[in-house]
Amino acid sequence: MEFSYGKAQTSDGETLVYKTAGDGPVNVIFMGGWGCTKDYYDETLALLSLEGLRILIFDLRGQGESSERSGNYTSERQAQDVLDVADAAGMETFVAIGQSMGAKYVQHVPILAPKRVSGLILVAGCPAGAIDIADSEIAEIAGYAGSRDAMRETHHAMITQPIPHATSELWIKQAAEISHTVLFQTLNHCFRDDFEQAVIAATMPPTLIVGAIHDKFFPVEMMQTRVTQIISGAREVYLDCGHEIPSERPSELAIAIESFVAGQAIATA
Repeated sequence: MEFSYGKAQTSDGETLVYKTAGDGPVNVIFMGGWGCTKDYYDETLALLSLEGLRILIFDLRGQGESSERSGNYTSERQAQDVLDVADAAGMETFVAIGQSMGAKYVQHVPILAPKRVSGLILVAGCPAGAIDIADSEIAEIAGYAGSRDAMRETHHAMITQPIPHATSELWIKQAAEISHTVLFQTLNHCFRDDFEQAVIAATMPPTLIVGAIHDKFFPVEMMQTRVTQIISGAREVYLDCGHEIPSERPSELAIAIESFVAGQAIATA
């Protein structure tokens, strides 16, 4: 897959780097999670048909090649970043896909701009509500900054089956390069921010939840009670893998994305 690259400027002074592929009329924006860059979905994208699609994947603020200036890592700001990269790439409407922490953020996008989001796909996704976790645990995980060994241990805890070595090592390398400030602030907002009631009150777009049977971080019961039941009309599917669905089950995820997008096209035709 050949990508074109671009940059988006945010209202608070950040530069977000993104890549695009395809030239179809349906726009799909991918958002990664904690420690992820715009390379995170490559295993899935290699199996995704681009017929009728234009896709965009970007580095979250402070991650990958995107800048780290403002210190603003709230869920609302991260959701606004999705709109900013969409504007920069000329995507008026789009399907938003988020994984893990990114799945929390993309739930906020239709609250900010309901007419622009035609659908949501939440992959191993974090609930919109707060999650009970000790401050000491957040501090410990953020303390992995700069350590490939610590990131490697973290990554191996998220998977339940072998994935390509190069894929694993790339995530480890890129995650270890993210600053302690960004790792801490993104984790803190991911777990502490609570906009669940706003999701319940909103008219959310058609939503597909792709969970993992063996996900230790966001297990099936949590996904069903705190994500599926919160978003009216949401559908769900669970794959036989761990948290890292895009690299553990790339083929199944690609099929789920294609099916969802095709269904949206039929519904709006």
